[in-house]
Amino acid sequence: MYKISHYFSTLEITRGFFIAVLGSAFIYFNHWGFSYLFLNTFLGLLFLYLLLQSNTKTWFITGAFTGLFWFWWIALSLIHYEMLWAVPIELFIIMFSYGVLFAGISMVGL
Repeated sequence: MYKISHYFSTLEITRGFFIAVLGSAFIYFNHWGFSYLFLNTFLGLLFLYLLLQSNTKTWFITGAFTGLFWFWWIALSLIHYEMLWAVPIELFIIMFSYGVLFAGISMVGL
């Protein structure tokens, strides 16, 4: 049986998560009323710097978490249709789609 450690290391997953948090921070800071232009600019530039220094696996993880942080609300619409069972499936599809998109972008840049 194969383990996920054959494909991703804990460092890549943690780094991808941290980079996605930096790229999504401005959305949540603005929601909480804590929005400063200098802070948003600094976090955005740090996001780009760390992302551009990363490998394709980290790009995939960053894209997956960015898709989750930015588009989780789409899956909440299924509550109104009484399809709660489909929320995790839709979240997985969103995460996978953005992960593939980011990984594809990183391969073009190499």
